[in-house]
Amino acid sequence: MIDNLSEEDVRNLALALFHGEIFTDRHCKTPDEVLSVFAVLALADEALLKDIGEDKPGMVYEYLEKACPLSVNGLPVFLSCNFLSQDDTRQVHSLLRRLSQAEERILFEAE
Repeated sequence: MIDNLSEEDVRNLALALFHGEIFTDRHCKTPDEVLSVFAVLALADEALLKDIGEDKPGMVYEYLEKACPLSVNGLPVFLSCNFLSQDDTRQVHSLLRRLSQAEERILFEAE
């Protein structure tokens, strides 16, 4: 089971994602890209993948600082990853929208 994060952890994750410090499965175009980027999933056994699927994660992510020194088709490669619950994923995306709207208001408001 994927545990929900604290409100503070959700805010910190959203802020790190907003600042480009995190790579997620949402950056990938295909399921094969997800497995190339999060190589740990491609290497996982069937039982673990089944457990992950049953948990229905909302997002797979990792901090870019943990990327391997190589890339595949210009994408980072990770030997670790984290899973976000569906509820936390919705909260992170809501915060990202608010951060983006705030940035637009600050940068593009009429002078």
